Amino acid sequence: MEFRVKSDIVVPKDILSLIKIGKLSKKAMTKTRYYELVQDYVCSCAIRIS
Repeated sequence: MEFRVKSDIVVPKDILSLIKIGKLSKKAMTKTRYYELVQDYVCSCAIRIS
């Protein structure tokens, strides 16, 4: 079995949020949060494969 992560396609690099006046705010995700999501993605894929 071969598994290619392709985290750059699956895990977003920006955080979108709605501000009080109803507009959409976009800011860069911290590296810590990004790699936490990548780790969760890879682990869940490995569990599904096994």
